[in-house]
Amino acid sequence: MIRLLGFVGGGNFWVGDKWNAWGKNGNLGVEENEDGGQVGRFPGDRQTPVNTPFVDLGVAGTSGIGIGFVTNNTILDMQLSAMEKSGSGEVVSQPKVVTSDKETAKILKGTEVPYQESSSSGATSTSFKEAALSLEVTPQITPDNRVLMEVKVTKDAPDFSVTSSTGGIPAINKNEVNAKVLVADGETIVIGGVYSNTQSKSVDKVPFLGDLPFVGRVFRRDLVQDRKAELLVFLTPRIMNNQAIAVNQ
Repeated sequence: MIRLLGFVGGGNFWVGDKWNAWGKNGNLGVEENEDGGQVGRFPGDRQTPVNTPFVDLGVAGTSGIGIGFVTNNTILDMQLSAMEKSGSGEVVSQPKVVTSDKETAKILKGTEVPYQESSSSGATSTSFKEAALSLEVTPQITPDNRVLMEVKVTKDAPDFSVTSSTGGIPAINKNEVNAKVLVADGETIVIGGVYSNTQSKSVDKVPFLGDLPFVGRVFRRDLVQDRKAELLVFLTPRIMNNQAIAVNQ
């Protein structure tokens, strides 16, 4: 199972207020109080590590590129649900794919951006540039029934503020994460580090007074809002026998 979650954040990434994953030399854990109950991150609480990251990406913990894994999918589902209700995250896709051992599975979701292209004769035609979110996974089952996966996540988005000198072809902003991880059957890996930035501008003014020449500037202000979002990929491999595949179909 693959879940794609978008949320506003940066640096080390969080699921709710209990889970985090680090690019290097960190841990993935929950907060625990003196009675053994799981609580939020408050002063005085002690942290109980669940599992340390099993992939060293060669980056600092604050780089925002990280991989972790979760063994309790029930807790993960609860945290994702809490994030959606609080407005800090949204599950944007939850596809399921079946593939064979050592065969690549690919999921693609996006748009094709149209643009006008001119030929040497002066004729124009409409061409398309692909801007999509894609995930490629190549699993390999090990003798001890674990899954070794090569994962490639790409997120391309058109940037209409940057175009070529001919035809107005938009530039494509590319983000890509590649990883090779080993997990047990049913465990969930978390891949983060695919960011997108948006900027919005608006004018806040006093009605009528803000439109006056010369002095109107005193009664209005320009607002610029920068929004940074991160895409997290939750990937849960499950080993299926032929009978299970037939039932699933």
